[in-house]
Amino acid sequence: MVRTLLSIPENLPEASRVLTSSASAEVTDAVCKNGSISLKGSFYVTVCYTTVEEGMKSAKLEAPFETEVSADVSPDYTAKPAIFCEYAVAEGSGRDIELRVCTVIY
Repeated sequence: MVRTLLSIPENLPEASRVLTSSASAEVTDAVCKNGSISLKGSFYVTVCYTTVEEGMKSAKLEAPFETEVSADVSPDYTAKPAIFCEYAVAEGSGRDIELRVCTVIY
């Protein structure tokens, strides 16, 4: 599970309530340590939400992430992990939305 924040852009109305969200992810960097792999990447998120004045809106957002995965690897191992987003939950209101993404990394 990875947690991060999303921001609704200034050119879109603020969120009153998030209705649905979905995400995909890309790993941009992987560094092996003894017993773990540190990952950096981006989530690409679509959020459908209600607004106070404009009804329903959707936004396509990008959120960088960093996480660490336990793995029995040596520091000289070259990892090329793939990541899959099983589900994404976005919550909150206003411009800042909390995003929780359950990922499968292999």
